[in-house]
Order: sequence, then C-alpha cells, then structure tokens
Amino acid sequence: MTFEVPEANASKEQDQFAFKVPGNAAAFKVKRLKFLSVEKAEELESDGGALFEFFGKKGTKQGTALRSLDREQWRALVQAWQADSGVDLGESGASSTS
Repeated sequence: MTFEVPEANASKEQDQFAFKVPGNAAAFKVKRLKFLSVEKAEELESDGGALFEFFGKKGTKQGTALRSLDREQWRALVQAWQADSGVDLGESGASSTS
C-alpha cells in the first residue's frame, strides 16, 4: 500500500502568526512555522539572517519595526512563533544571545 500525502488545507487565517512590536499600533503577520515548506524551514534553521528576513524584509514597515527590537525581544518573538506551532527550529545565530 502506498501512502498518499494529503493536500495542504490551511486557510490564509490559519497559517498566520500575528504579533505586535512595542511602539507600533498595527499587528504584523508571518506564516506559521508548521505551514512552511520543508525547504523553507531548512533554510531558516540553517541561516539566522534568513529567519530575520522572513519575519520582515529590510526597508518594509514590518522589517523596520523588527529592527528596533533588542536581542531579548527578538528571541521572545521567535520562541512565541515556534511555540504557537509546536515546532522548534533549534537555536539560530539570530535568536541566540551573546
């Protein structure tokens, strides 16, 4: 018997993790970790810079807000995102403290 991988069935709202950054009234969103492709999850796991870009591209409102965070705030955000999905990418350079 051959296992058939089911179709992805997450709605747009289901696959979004919303968060707020101090000093910004708007909530920002990123795709929930559990709904990322395996390829994207591997990329984020292996490159802390890719994780930061995933959360907010430089020059965007979201990216600018994220770049105002300190390392502890950044780590708390990434941990909340991981906990929301029940998945852990492991410790990345961008989320670790010095």
